[in-house]
Amino acid sequence: MSTFKIYHLSYTADITRDERLDVTCPTGSDDDHRNAVDVAGRKGAYVLAGTITVDLSDCRSADGKGYAFQASQNIDTNWAEGQRSTSIGDIIVEDCGDRYIVASVGFIPTS
Repeated sequence: MSTFKIYHLSYTADITRDERLDVTCPTGSDDDHRNAVDVAGRKGAYVLAGTITVDLSDCRSADGKGYAFQASQNIDTNWAEGQRSTSIGDIIVEDCGDRYIVASVGFIPTS
């Protein structure tokens, strides 16, 4: 079993419109996206949305963050009370401490 914490960019965060767009609609490189998320994080723009436990023993791949992303979508039901689906610019943290930014395709390691 692996546990993942999901952090969402807060709608009420004290960041500028351009800073929010740099996080949620990145147009530059992975480094640019990483820097934008870092700026938002230093301004306290992320909130813990919830924790997801994934059983990877039955998975063909050890990519638990992909399963955590899938589990944090509001498709049939809300995955966490009052939370939106996880999307671009949000952060997934593995129980080992590795952090990943949700990108338009896949994930970007934060370091």
